[in-house]
Amino acid sequence: MLAEGAGAEMRRTLGIAVFSGMLGVTLFGIFLTPVFFYVIDRLGGTRLFASPLMQKTSSIVLEVLTLGMLSGWIKSFVKTSEAKRSSPETEECEKEPP
Repeated sequence: MLAEGAGAEMRRTLGIAVFSGMLGVTLFGIFLTPVFFYVIDRLGGTRLFASPLMQKTSSIVLEVLTLGMLSGWIKSFVKTSEAKRSSPETEECEKEPP
């Protein structure tokens, strides 16, 4: 807080606002994350969310939100690229002589 010169007052005010915002968000995160977890955990045990239809719907939504299909495609791409890398010439070099 030793700034002086042109714009020092604005920079000090802006710095205090940014620091206070970061502190506030951190405190909200520390205290509200367990609360949200507790609420979601309690809702998951209710009769509505235990139904088979809701279980299937939630698994589909989770798959979409976490890009599950994309990860499946990536895994298949990696397998095909690994298969292309292991050509017959490479396998012959790796074999031990009789």
